[in-house]
Amino acid sequence: MREQPHNTRFFAAMAVAQDYVTRALFPVTIVMSRYQGTYEGDRWLAFPVGAEDLAHSDYADEDVECMCFFQECEARKLPIGRGSTPDGALADLKKRLGVADSEANQSP
Repeated sequence: MREQPHNTRFFAAMAVAQDYVTRALFPVTIVMSRYQGTYEGDRWLAFPVGAEDLAHSDYADEDVECMCFFQECEARKLPIGRGSTPDGALADLKKRLGVADSEANQSP
């Protein structure tokens, strides 16, 4: 799957986020999925990037763009937390990144 140029900033930020698995979980952006999990995987999503980086992506774009975006995220094995509640999405993100609760409460 070919990456859309406007997603470049998001994918670069996600690559950096994965390099800091031992760091505190900061920043995190939690959003409600636009399509109630049809493409995204669940109703709430937690991304280990700032809102400004997430804004440069197709996570909430039209149907086809959103579907392609999440397929690309899966292909890259990006750590995106998913859950039926905001807390559930955050807990899933912590699990995917291997961040303990005591570490997650500290900012860098």
